[in-house]
Amino acid sequence: MRDLIRMPQFTLMLGWVPRPADAPSLSALSPQAPGSVMAADTGVVPSQRLPFDALHLLGGTAIQWIARDSSKPGRSRADGGEGWVAITRPEFSARILRPAEAGDGAQLTESCSTGDSDRPAQGILPLPAASKEYRAAKAAEIWAALRQDLRGVLDFDTLAPPSFVSSHRWASCFTASPLGPPAMWNEEGRWAACGDFCLGPGLERAAESGAAAAEAVASMCGLPPLPDFEATCS
Repeated sequence: MRDLIRMPQFTLMLGWVPRPADAPSLSALSPQAPGSVMAADTGVVPSQRLPFDALHLLGGTAIQWIARDSSKPGRSRADGGEGWVAITRPEFSARILRPAEAGDGAQLTESCSTGDSDRPAQGILPLPAASKEYRAAKAAEIWAALRQDLRGVLDFDTLAPPSFVSSHRWASCFTASPLGPPAMWNEEGRWAACGDFCLGPGLERAAESGAAAAEAVASMCGLPPLPDFEATCS
């Protein structure tokens, strides 16, 4: 579903909008933070295992979250190595992803088809192609930044280099300015929209937004109120 429009042949519209930019009626209200990057590495030796499974780096300059992926059920490694995932801060991502020819205020976007043209909108620069070499170079930058941020909060000076490191980017990973309401809906148009662009980034806020949209849909269908979301999750 690319546009939130009324379609008389349906009694109720439900759909998935990958990001608010795909819905013109929402894109102007919910700007996206420039692409954030995730880096993964494996092969941490036992003597250097970090004393946590996940860490939210409140004082980090580049990294906001790291997690031991191999601690999840079914993801342990037979060789004893560890897999880690790091998510960067939007400001850091914007800095390392910005092409050399782009100014500081330039907006970035993944290269993708917009329907009539493959060219991005005016004033928005496409990100470079994510080649193997490009991903490796960005992963190296993230690894260096991760070491620096961890040095500021943990009592050690060095980490052995990982046996493997890679990176991935999301051009619209975080909502820069959440709308505020838990969800959006229009009873006359018979549609409801939800996501992290309403309440802010994070799985919990996205779930709260989905619960609010479900409540709106239930009301449109004449159904009784749904169970309280927070009470259900507690």
